[in-house]
Amino acid sequence: MRNEIIRPFVERILKRLQYPQTPIVIDLVLQAIKAENDLREVYNRIVAENDHDTVNREIGRCVRELTDFTSTEKTQRTNVSFAKTFTLLIPKQKAEIDEGILAVYGDEFTQKQARKVLPILVRQAEAAQIIYYGVLAKEIGIPNHRNLNTILVAIGNALSALEKQWQEPVPPLQFLVVNKDTELPGEGVSPFSPDPVVFRKANQEKRRRIQDKILEKVYDYPKYSELLSFFGLERNRIEWREKKELCGDHYKYGSGGEGPQHQALKNHIAQNPGSVGLTTKKPGIIEYGFPSQDAIDVMFCNGKNWTGVEVKPYTSDDADLERGLFQCIKYRALAEAVCKAKGCRRDIEVILAVGRAFPQSLMPLKNILGVKVVDNIRTPETQSRK
Repeated sequence: MRNEIIRPFVERILKRLQYPQTPIVIDLVLQAIKAENDLREVYNRIVAENDHDTVNREIGRCVRELTDFTSTEKTQRTNVSFAKTFTLLIPKQKAEIDEGILAVYGDEFTQKQARKVLPILVRQAEAAQIIYYGVLAKEIGIPNHRNLNTILVAIGNALSALEKQWQEPVPPLQFLVVNKDTELPGEGVSPFSPDPVVFRKANQEKRRRIQDKILEKVYDYPKYSELLSFFGLERNRIEWREKKELCGDHYKYGSGGEGPQHQALKNHIAQNPGSVGLTTKKPGIIEYGFPSQDAIDVMFCNGKNWTGVEVKPYTSDDADLERGLFQCIKYRALAEAVCKAKGCRRDIEVILAVGRAFPQSLMPLKNILGVKVVDNIRTPETQSRK
């Protein structure tokens, strides 16, 4: 299906609905249309899902006209939904970019979640730290990370409109949110890349190069305070306890020994790498020592992959878990220094392993530091206690 054939109809429907005919909106609609195999089926689904008669009539008219040109054409199907895209672009109520209102063209749920997500993305940008879809979903409290797709597109639309209003570049913060396996953003960000067509057609290696260039601009952007102020949002502030508050009785095993629960969990993880998500069968090294005289609880050395584990038992309070996050940063830096001194290259990761549920209050700190946490790990002893 050729864009030059489709574009006039897209512009016509947007005009009928008095919707801004910006390039980013048109590209979104074009992408959605191209993703569908059968436009008549799409129209029927839209009618079934959308209770706005005017919108139904206009979308239906547009789809019927398009079908005249594409009745025999089949295109490769993707996860992008034409119906969902129009639901996003033409909501029950349109929000305006004005006086600090976050302009997201979505339903009430999308708008509410977008206002949560945008300050988190600013926080991650200023820390030069990407964030996984699942991790972000958990932080804002939504069970299905796939719901982030419409939220991120809504934020992208808002930032694009802001860019037009300010008449200066505003980086696409949604590129910070990536797939855990590929560390690349999803298909929904394509329209917000410098060249959407090139990004969609690119292989993973080329997409990564494009993403790296975009993230440089995201990390270097100097006006995040003004951006948040424009939308009437506050920073997602991270607070932690002062040093003396971190030195309570719960650290009494910190220098001269350790508690039995800590020892049991440490031994369990060392003998069961799968408990922290590792595939290696080789047991970990307990109390792996560094030249600085520091020692990490467990270290798994599997060829070029080194995975350290800082262990916190179920008896640890929130202050101890907070300390553990910073310990992970320290041990990773030490492991990298050892490799550099030895002239070897290793892929290094340090995990915080917790014998209880990791608290929601520490999620922002965990995410800004980029520490992987595996929680609710059970030893045979704690399983028998349940």
